[in-house]
Amino acid sequence: MSVYESYKDMPAYKYFERICEIPHGSGNEKALADYIEAFAKERGLYSYRDSFDNVFIRREASNGFESRPAVLLQGHIDMVCEKKPEVEFDFIKDGIRIKEKDGCLYADGTTLGADDGAAVAIMLAILDDKAFKAPTIECLFTTSEETSLVGATNFDYSKISARRMINIDTECEGEAVAGSAGGVRCRITRSLDREPISEDKKCAKITLGGLKGGHSGTDIGLGRLSACVAMSKLLKLLGDKITLVSILGGNMDNAIARDCTAVVISTDTESLKATASDFEAMLKAKAIDEDSGLFITVEETKTVSEALTSDMSRATVALANEINHGVYAMSRDMEGLVESSANLASFKESDGKLRITVSMRSSVAASLETMKESLAQKAEKYGFEVAFEGQYPGWQYAPESPLIQIFKHSYKLLSGAEGRVVAIHAGLECGVVKASVPDMDILSVGPTINDAHTPNEHMDIGSFMRIDELVRVMINE
Repeated sequence: MSVYESYKDMPAYKYFERICEIPHGSGNEKALADYIEAFAKERGLYSYRDSFDNVFIRREASNGFESRPAVLLQGHIDMVCEKKPEVEFDFIKDGIRIKEKDGCLYADGTTLGADDGAAVAIMLAILDDKAFKAPTIECLFTTSEETSLVGATNFDYSKISARRMINIDTECEGEAVAGSAGGVRCRITRSLDREPISEDKKCAKITLGGLKGGHSGTDIGLGRLSACVAMSKLLKLLGDKITLVSILGGNMDNAIARDCTAVVISTDTESLKATASDFEAMLKAKAIDEDSGLFITVEETKTVSEALTSDMSRATVALANEINHGVYAMSRDMEGLVESSANLASFKESDGKLRITVSMRSSVAASLETMKESLAQKAEKYGFEVAFEGQYPGWQYAPESPLIQIFKHSYKLLSGAEGRVVAIHAGLECGVVKASVPDMDILSVGPTINDAHTPNEHMDIGSFMRIDELVRVMINE
């Protein structure tokens, strides 16, 4: 049980509230980094901030704790910015609006940012707690974890003295992560080749939405539909009945697409509607319960003067259908763990180009390279260019880790239950830290957060309170 009667009495919650007031989507973390840096200076704590807006803070050991090993706490300050289509919200300037429901914290139609605002709040609360006697505590607040891990990748790790690190970016209480996948983002581009169309051609807008979406790593094996994949299959089914004008879908690189829209030139709008209706029925018959909100609409729209050339339209649809989406392979070492996967994340248009993003993950480095090579060959076959960026290393499971035993003992002490230790099919900054500091012992814990990276993201309040306590106990073990 938590020592607090109400979560609103909990210092970490008060910091979480403050964090939510400060816009901090990936790439827009400066204001939150300013706040964290000012927090350290106001309390006379050592702090270091780099050009990537990473902030490092050190709190020296309490009297009597000087001989105990230092501990590094780590979390990222950016969040995924997703919202429901009907919600008016500007992630650049608006603060997240928190609400409580059924023992959980939600946002009002947007992502909550508990991933990883919960970690930031817990770290600040611990640093600020003068009554908490502990060894030297170092806290690393990193940036752009959700998009590129650029913060963790570029931090100067010589600043750190600790060789035990507790990352607070796991989303299931009672479960500690001791290994994670590596990954890479694939940017596939081609100039938008367009041609004029005759005035008698009809223009239709196809909208596919209502899907659950989710995290492209931890949720990729759950069987959830991708709007980008489903739209690609529908366009292939329509074949020569349509020519693409545009296709837009998905938002974040690391989220399963929830909606996708295609504008097409059609020779027979009624036939298009019938095909879309049949396709919708087929998808619903196969869809899991979480995707029961699926819908496809077709409506005539304003006629346009240009469409993609027939060659580019065919090439785009063909390539989209050849991009593997979902699970490539399951782990042979850990039952139920996805080893390799890919996520057809988005279709976007900018700077006169069609841009397709695919995020790939694998716990086997050689498999990731094979996946990259295969995708590059497919893209080039259809006249697209491919660039790979933001590649990050995996984090190999180490069963002999002392932190594993510390977690198990601490968790049982607090809850009376046995804690689980797992590896996950998601990218954590732990892999980057381990590659930079090979002798760092690392474990990741966190409160229960459901539907991360979606507007339904919610954090269990009791879990948040208990993880705050667990981290404190682990620091002193």
